Amino acid sequence: MRFLVTHPPDPRPALVVETVSRVDAAVIADFKEALLRLGCPNGPVFDQKDCVVLRDTYSSLDAASLAEDGRVATERLLSRVVNGRALDERVFDWLHSMAASWNDTLPTEQDVAAPFITDIVPAVSGSSIRQVA
Repeated sequence: MRFLVTHPPDPRPALVVETVSRVDAAVIADFKEALLRLGCPNGPVFDQKDCVVLRDTYSSLDAASLAEDGRVATERLLSRVVNGRALDERVFDWLHSMAASWNDTLPTEQDVAAPFITDIVPAVSGSSIRQVA
């Protein structure tokens, strides 16, 4: 499932978020291409186990410029979102909660919060979230 985070009236995504059955090298390569195609410099990709944050290093103009910038256990990241539902639903709720009040949604542990503070929190704060696939 893919979610686009925008700040209307600008239709360009400030953040792209994806949920997959398993984060592996092929998924990361596909996600990098999607980020590049959509003109989005960063985004997290989730599976049941991990959330991997990709960020543009601006070292080139192709997908090789996007690099893993953090990996956090999904359960730790989504700890403030009601469990017992599908990952897509939990991530969607997490995004809406982050847009409304990231400070009440993002866990306070430094190792969990650090990959999100610089670029993802500003991208999602006050945003509109839509599911696209």
